Amino acid sequence: MLYTALPLLRGWTYQWTDVSDVLKLGEEKLIDRLDALGWILSIFSRVEGSKDAKYVKISVEVDRVYPIVFSAYDLKLASLIMPVNHGAFLTCYDDAEGVYVMALSTSQPIPFCRRVEIKIIAPTAPIEEEAAIPLKYRISYTLAKVIDRDEFMRSLHEIFGLYSIPGREAAWIPGREAAWIPGGAAARDPDRGVAWDA
Repeated sequence: MLYTALPLLRGWTYQWTDVSDVLKLGEEKLIDRLDALGWILSIFSRVEGSKDAKYVKISVEVDRVYPIVFSAYDLKLASLIMPVNHGAFLTCYDDAEGVYVMALSTSQPIPFCRRVEIKIIAPTAPIEEEAAIPLKYRISYTLAKVIDRDEFMRSLHEIFGLYSIPGREAAWIPGREAAWIPGGAAARDPDRGVAWDA
């Protein structure tokens, strides 16, 4: 998987973000919208303040087509109360204190190539409480984000042994003959293994 090669690549960085605030019933907040290329490594959320906090949903939308939506109530209902390798799970469910903690930490990072959007969504009205009680939340998430796509792709080509000349379509792959370059014959540089116009 490409993620395992990241230590050998350039043009990317880790992004760790921690957000905390108050959430009112009926409210939906955008935590982050990132237009980039990268991987979701983990998302942790804690919601507290009343028994209605268990119904607060965390929404993670990947590339505008793949939504991951979960609440503490949903996860308990599905018995996802311990780490799983394919999605979100519950780490704390405390009705007495009104504290609920969830995690999205998959065995393989979740890739995104255009956009990742993280939201927190409160229920529209009290469900178990008699009155609307403001809730406290904290969301921490870690991404591996490509910050220089060209440099990232150059380093990716290097580790796979694919070299190219800027502005040329042709490239030389070690162990093969020199690639043909449209518009001219091809030759190979024995030191760098790069194809060029003869």
